[in-house]
Amino acid sequence: TWNPQTSGTNGSLYGVSFTDANNGTAVGSTPYPVQNGLVLHTTDGGTTWIQQNSNTIFFLNGVSFVDANNGTVGGLNGVILHTTDGGNNWIPQESNTGNMVRGICLTDTGTGYAVGDNGMIMKIGETPIPVELVSFTSKVNEKDVVLSWRTATETNNYGFNVERMIDGNWGTLGFISGAGNSTSPRTYSFKDTKPLNGRSYYRLKQIDFDGTIKYSKIVEVNYNTTPINYDLSQNYPNPFNPTTKIKYSIPSDGFVSLNVYNVIGQKVAELVNREVKAGTYEVNFDATKLSSGVYYYKIEMNGFVSAKKMILLR
Repeated sequence: TWNPQTSGTNGSLYGVSFTDANNGTAVGSTPYPVQNGLVLHTTDGGTTWIQQNSNTIFFLNGVSFVDANNGTVGGLNGVILHTTDGGNNWIPQESNTGNMVRGICLTDTGTGYAVGDNGMIMKIGETPIPVELVSFTSKVNEKDVVLSWRTATETNNYGFNVERMIDGNWGTLGFISGAGNSTSPRTYSFKDTKPLNGRSYYRLKQIDFDGTIKYSKIVEVNYNTTPINYDLSQNYPNPFNPTTKIKYSIPSDGFVSLNVYNVIGQKVAELVNREVKAGTYEVNFDATKLSSGVYYYKIEMNGFVSAKKMILLR
């Protein structure tokens, strides 16, 4: 007879592993719509389950422990995590795949197998690592995201595709050539000059000269471009002929009106007249049909009003 136990979560659970009558781990996803990786651990045979920090945003399917301390879990987008302290800390491993990991089996603390979508079977243990990636980090600058990584050794390394997730799919941002063969540490970096506002995820796709590919761990970046204050910048260039750019910032959603006037107050161009989401925007102004002279551009948004002078010089 199967008797229900209290898991303490409304999330979905997809896998469970016990090493003895008391110590066990269950994995799955946190409740919809977040659905991050979920890890529950028990030390009393399932009477009580404690949620652990899974260290992943991707839900988990497979779990295997060889003893109370050493275990591995796997799930969406090829994520594989390993613990040596009973799940108090989960460390990402390079899975070399983007396929869903659906099952994990460890045969000892250093050897194991993973299975998943598209007929995938993987093994960890005896195979040497052609490219030993020792770090992969991200840093947010004012207008871009800088990714940095370091290798300890490289064998047959053609290079790295830098990938970013958009709407659940991975896309390539650029390529960085590798060192080929190297026994000394190498440092690499890549700048995403057009980061997405909000939370983004990046990974490396390492490519050998023979076409073999391996994926790095995934790093998370929270890039917030929402301005703090209302602002209307000076157009650039100024003087201009015949086009110039006008930038403005709005810290909350609202209606924006941006118009151009001549020196006697007549409106000669309407640039913006609509609802706008919070953010920073740049508008192109083409004065091809206007004569040389002084003009003013004026913005109104959520009670904020500002005007600046610009010069059309032919």
